[in-house]
Amino acid sequence: RQNNESNKDKTGKGGNKSNEGVVDKFLPNSVTNHLEVLQGGESIASYAKQQLPTYQVFDEHRLFTAGNTSCCFTLKGINFGLVICEDLWQNAPVAKCCAAGAQHIISINASPYSMFQPQKRFDIVAQRASENSVSISYVNCCGGQDELVFDGHSFACDATGKIIPLAGAVTEEISLIKIEADNNEAAAIASAGSNLIQAGALNKQGGYRNYSLLPETNPQTLPSVATEEKTAEIYTMLKHGLRDYAHKNNFSHCIIGLSGGIDSALAACIASDAMGAENVTCVAMPSKHTAAMSNEDAASLAHNLGINYQTIPIELLMDAAQKSLSPFIDISDPTSIVTQNLQPRLRAIILMALANEKNALLIATSNKSESSVGYSTLYGDMAGGFAPLKDVFKNLVYELAKHRNQVQAVIPTRIIQRPPSAELYEGQQDADNLPDYKVLDEILKLYIEEGLEHDAITKHGHASSLVTKIINMVDAAEYKRRQMAPGTRISEHGFGKDRRYPITNKFSKMRGHK
Repeated sequence: RQNNESNKDKTGKGGNKSNEGVVDKFLPNSVTNHLEVLQGGESIASYAKQQLPTYQVFDEHRLFTAGNTSCCFTLKGINFGLVICEDLWQNAPVAKCCAAGAQHIISINASPYSMFQPQKRFDIVAQRASENSVSISYVNCCGGQDELVFDGHSFACDATGKIIPLAGAVTEEISLIKIEADNNEAAAIASAGSNLIQAGALNKQGGYRNYSLLPETNPQTLPSVATEEKTAEIYTMLKHGLRDYAHKNNFSHCIIGLSGGIDSALAACIASDAMGAENVTCVAMPSKHTAAMSNEDAASLAHNLGINYQTIPIELLMDAAQKSLSPFIDISDPTSIVTQNLQPRLRAIILMALANEKNALLIATSNKSESSVGYSTLYGDMAGGFAPLKDVFKNLVYELAKHRNQVQAVIPTRIIQRPPSAELYEGQQDADNLPDYKVLDEILKLYIEEGLEHDAITKHGHASSLVTKIINMVDAAEYKRRQMAPGTRISEHGFGKDRRYPITNKFSKMRGHK
């Protein structure tokens, strides 16, 4: 919503979670994040969001002016208060609505997914409801937008803080709750229906198809999600993130380089589930260093998924590259970094050519562990239009692969069990250059996601020299990550809008390290 009043007398500073009156100097008028309530074709209530988040992926203070007035409206004898997303995370907007007479709070939300976010929402809404003795409806949008997935999970909460689930993850549904005023003029949730009306169930006259409201649901606080359920939830978000990115950007087909390794295998599964097996083409590009089992496992995976599969060896391209470059540089040593990097970059040429020919989305297969420490090859396995594993650490890659096999055994067991290797020279393994992924991922989580410095990380039992090495590798690889394709965010500190570090930067979290 854009207002016509002048902003010349308004000032504000960014950087806070709440930014009342902040106006971007490039915006000619006051623009607010706004909610309108319509009845009979007319607006009966109008509300401007008060709390503008400025952290993680949020930049609302640069775009909007904060509102400073609560909003209530009356419908069938009940007073409803309105808030928008971040307003719930601070108590003031809810408290002001209640002071104005609100008996039930409606919150509309565009809250993006991270693996702990659904439970955090339950907790904060329960806290707001109980401390203000008011029931709350929490309505969240769903669907992917660039690296974000808005995961739905809409719910209601009674005035005691008990959660009533109303909709599942990333599903567009209509669920009904019945609200009645009690003798104390508070609004109680009398019943909730979990017999949901699917999106698109409107008839031509705009009415709903026949449905019945299920009996009253007894509200209860949701328990913590089990690990295997969380893994399934993350897989669902990765699938929807890729699907929506592709479809909303007019891609109906995708291309993946299939190596016989775990990362490309999982990426192929996600792509097949997201876009349909018939819309996925996987390409094996073996070199003379590629093990026979890699070719066998790649072909087996493709067969199990029912996806299109091609084999294009790169040996002739390697020979041509060596012939062309030999007058200038020596690429005869297969263990040199120059020779190693040529292979993934030649593969990227093949994949990009096929993607161009099919107008297809090229899927990059790098995971978060590799891109954190610069182990991915720029313009090689990092090449692509979307990276579904961008925010997935290596150990989680294995857990997701095992989960997918529990649904249907499509990934050959050997892919999951064999030591990881890029197969860039004879006998090469990831362990030649990196610590065990379990150790690496623990250090990376402490450094990247928890923001700990060197000495704090060593207190978790990691050797000082190894922590120093990993921190230096992460910082040095910033220029690579800046050039990565977007990918679905599942953590609270992904590589993208969450991490805005300069490339030219001498700061290091080695404070206290000698």
